[in-house]
Amino acid sequence: MHAPVADVREALAALAGDLSAHDRFLVSAEMVSEATAADGTITRRYRVRDQYGGRRVGFGFDYDTQVTLSPTARTEYDTRLPFGIRLRTVVAAEPAPDGTIIRERVETTAPRLLAGMVHHNVETAQAAILHNLKARLENQPPE
Repeated sequence: MHAPVADVREALAALAGDLSAHDRFLVSAEMVSEATAADGTITRRYRVRDQYGGRRVGFGFDYDTQVTLSPTARTEYDTRLPFGIRLRTVVAAEPAPDGTIIRERVETTAPRLLAGMVHHNVETAQAAILHNLKARLENQPPE
């Protein structure tokens, strides 16, 4: 990505505060706490409501997610969903000769029956995060 690490960190922080930017099933997200450590690391906890299917026919559920923003341009998401699903994502920005390299690691835990759906939804959400990050850095509205 052709942007300084500081700009990428700022954009990652903005995306972390806008969960709707990467959750197409999101109905609501309420920040329930925020803490800043002495080293500048910010930890936010959210209570999230998702809705799958239509508003009339479908199902919704609530879950908690924690977003940690480090001063070193590293963002961590730790999400615990119903049915034993857990998602841990780390997005890190590192300086490169011509801009910034974005590295992403995603760990999922899910029951075998739900693994395919979870993988697909995580892949879709992570692609949206990276797309929206690029759009923010290029000052373009996300699609």
